[in-house]
Amino acid sequence: IGKQRKQAKIGLYEERKRKAKEAKKKE
Repeated sequence: IGKQRKQAKIGLYEERKRKAKEAKKKE
C-alpha cells in the first residue's frame, strides 16, 4: 500500500509539473 501511495504522489507531482509547463507555454 505504501508503495502505491508513493507512486500516486509521484504521478501527482509529474502532473503538476506538466501543467506548469503548459501554463508557461500559454503565456
